[in-house]
Amino acid sequence: MELIRMHDLLDPKNDFVFKRIFGSEEPQLGKAMTALEYLSQSAEVRRLYEMRQKALHDEVSMLERAREEGERRGREQGREQGREQGLYEKSAEIARKMLAKGNEIDEIVELSGLTAEEIERLKAH
Repeated sequence: MELIRMHDLLDPKNDFVFKRIFGSEEPQLGKAMTALEYLSQSAEVRRLYEMRQKALHDEVSMLERAREEGERRGREQGREQGREQGLYEKSAEIARKMLAKGNEIDEIVELSGLTAEEIERLKAH
């Protein structure tokens, strides 16, 4: 029987240990194995790994900022549309009252800000 050295057990390339740790139900062991694998790499490989991790983090941050900006713009657009709809409804209410009193369409257009076509549609209803 071959004697197994501690160094061999801790080698991240050792399939037996790798499968045993990553296949286990212990997430802390998996994290420890990942850290061990990272620390056993050359300085250049660690530098490339860190650069990749930073790029991934930057991408997530950029996407989060873009999502927040999109939500902000959507809220602003919704508020603007709500204001415009409210103004139209108020103008339509004024036009209906003026129509009920028998005012001329030209006068209603001037005072309500609605077009003659919009007033005609209100008149039809």
